[in-house]
Amino acid sequence: MDKIENVVNRLRKNRYATLSTPLKKEDFLAIKDMMEEEGFPTIEDGMFELFRFLDGIAYNGVELFCCYPGALREGNYSLPDIISSNREFREYYSRHEEYKDSFLYIGRTDEDLVLFDAENGKYLICAREDLMVYEETDNFADLVQMVFNGRL
Repeated sequence: MDKIENVVNRLRKNRYATLSTPLKKEDFLAIKDMMEEEGFPTIEDGMFELFRFLDGIAYNGVELFCCYPGALREGNYSLPDIISSNREFREYYSRHEEYKDSFLYIGRTDEDLVLFDAENGKYLICAREDLMVYEETDNFADLVQMVFNGRL
């Protein structure tokens, strides 16, 4: 069992976790095309390893954004989608010194942002205030483990 599947299985066993449905490969490819049209960095193919199980996750202070708006809803809460989130991210953070056009905003944890830097292929956990990098990895599965470490 791989790292992402292990996290997903642990979430499925937790009665407090609200989970979305899997994303089909053709839908993932359509979202990649839409993001390209918007001028955003492309979603890295390794992220499909999560989306094939769940279209986004919201659990215990972690949000990994969904591809389709409304993929995960509970009561008045709706998990943000990756395209809308990146529009807002670019509008707000493009004035910051550390901002790069190669950043793809893929989620958040408590007070931190989760980004993919398409320029160097790194997944980053950054401070919300100034984009200072706390942790980084080359592998999406490792990122998923990092953000859920101590939360499951």
